[in-house]
Amino acid sequence: MAIRDIAELKSLRGEELDKIFVEGSLPSHSEIQGFWRGLALPQTSKTPVPSFLEKVFILTGDILWKGKVFVKIDSEFRGVNILTRAKIPAFHFKVVEDRSRFDGNPCLVLKYSVFPNPFLVRTIRDEIRKVGDGVILGLMFFSFFDRLFIPSIYFALQKEL
Repeated sequence: MAIRDIAELKSLRGEELDKIFVEGSLPSHSEIQGFWRGLALPQTSKTPVPSFLEKVFILTGDILWKGKVFVKIDSEFRGVNILTRAKIPAFHFKVVEDRSRFDGNPCLVLKYSVFPNPFLVRTIRDEIRKVGDGVILGLMFFSFFDRLFIPSIYFALQKEL
């Protein structure tokens, strides 16, 4: 199922997003460069996180989070989240290729365990896959000691031209 616009994902539930994520493909580093508009989505069906937190995450995402910017610096891919209409950069991450903690298949991982992120942000691991031309579906995990990974909410990114 190729997604053309992130709005198509807004009404889907966790089980449907799980299926789309599993069917997604590994995006190349070159195609993720630039600004991507973001949309917070429901949580995965496989999360132990209480459902009331899903509404908090989505509301916070709708109000504050506007997307992500990906850049290549020397030989490394990095990025940052963009907050509010003022486009404030916050919560930096490194981009690496790895196996998904969700299904074991390849994905790009956004690792927030970098300076100057606060401790709580450093526990976040985002996994992203391409689900359509210019559309990425991501799954946020809480990571503890790089051993325990708790899946949480989905998010979508759309390439801004």
